[in-house]
Amino acid sequence: MKIDELQSLFVNNIQSLYKYNMSEFLTRKQGTVSLDFANRLLVFIQDRAAMDVKSEYKWLIYGRKLKDNAYGINIIVPKYKITYTDKDTGEPISSINLTPSEFNKAFKLGVIQKHKEVISYELDFLYDIRDTVIYDEGQYGKYINNLANKEIKISNILSFMEDALYINVVNGEKTEYTNGNVVIGSEDVQDKVSKLIGILSNILSNQSHILEVTGLEREFIGKAIEYSLKTYNKISVTNKDEIDKLSNEVYNQLSLNEEDTDKLIDIMNIIETYVNSVIDLSINHFETSVEKEFIINKKATRLLNILEANQVIKHMKGGNMNGIR
Repeated sequence: MKIDELQSLFVNNIQSLYKYNMSEFLTRKQGTVSLDFANRLLVFIQDRAAMDVKSEYKWLIYGRKLKDNAYGINIIVPKYKITYTDKDTGEPISSINLTPSEFNKAFKLGVIQKHKEVISYELDFLYDIRDTVIYDEGQYGKYINNLANKEIKISNILSFMEDALYINVVNGEKTEYTNGNVVIGSEDVQDKVSKLIGILSNILSNQSHILEVTGLEREFIGKAIEYSLKTYNKISVTNKDEIDKLSNEVYNQLSLNEEDTDKLIDIMNIIETYVNSVIDLSINHFETSVEKEFIINKKATRLLNILEANQVIKHMKGGNMNGIR
């Protein structure tokens, strides 16, 4: 598929997503995480039944190889130029001037700042598990065990609330959000996780940096975040019809000119980036780099890099696609 065809595929399906497919799209499968909104939608459009998608290289690591007739799902991959600067002077810093230990320590302390710039884009392929076969039972068994442990836990949610949102957590009789505090009650674990996801989703949807959204749009953002996180954790959801109704209302509230299509995309971008931020905490630490551990615990970068995601979305809609033909 050519890049212009992929762009058209993305843009032409935004409206149908809101009108017909929202609850299905928001339903999270543990094997399709770590994708941004644009690529999640592209996967959804090209293979609605996809359960677990990865690159050929990743599948090989996890003990599976592609079938001879494997069907590749097209995605877009931004290429970045990564630079580091001294926080105080702004002067560029090269990692070759420091030992790995010195570099990581300076990065953790915030002495060194990272800058990431999109310089080009290219097409790539993902493959669903249905298009692979096992070649190493041991490696695939480890992958399955690891996947089973990636549910969002109470500790993950509380860590996000305390480190990223600076919310105080206290113990009490029932789990609730009151007077600026999250109270952890004595309910069973599953009930507490469900309640905490609802509380977190509501707090996220009311963040002050989410600007220029109506009350209806803000309500939809909160409900959509909650729906995605609960389905990811395989918690029973009963508001499928409510999600689809809100999605339709948001769509109907906006005219279908170019600017309003941008708004539909922006709303989904906010939802997906928040959901990914929370799900990231359920990833086992042995898979997480020193730098990512640092980023996870910093509010400024943790609470979304919406601008970067919007930049990718802009190019998906037909902007300058330097490096892609």
